Amino acid sequence: MADTSHEILCPCCGASITVDAATGAVLSHVEPRRSPQISFEEAASEVQAARKRADSKFQKAMEERAHQSEILEKKFRKALEKAADDDTPPGKPFDLD
Repeated sequence: MADTSHEILCPCCGASITVDAATGAVLSHVEPRRSPQISFEEAASEVQAARKRADSKFQKAMEERAHQSEILEKKFRKALEKAADDDTPPGKPFDLD
C-alpha cells in the first residue's frame, strides 16, 4: 500500500506537519528551530528603530493627506466654475431609459 501521508510546511511558523491523507489526522508536528536569544539592549534598539520607521511613515502619510485635500479642493473649485459657466440643464434620469 502506498504512503498516504503528506508532509506540509507551515507558511507562518515554518513547522513541519505530517497529515494522514485518508483521515486528515495530524500524525506528527515538528517545530522549527528557534533563533538564538538576543540581548535586551538589542531588542530595545530594534523597537526604537521600528518606532522611528513607523513615525516617518506616519509623517509621510500626513503630508500626503494634506496635499491630497488641496488637490481635491482645487478640483472642486474648477468643477464649480465649470458648472456656473454652463447653462445647459442637467440630464433627467427618466430620459436614460
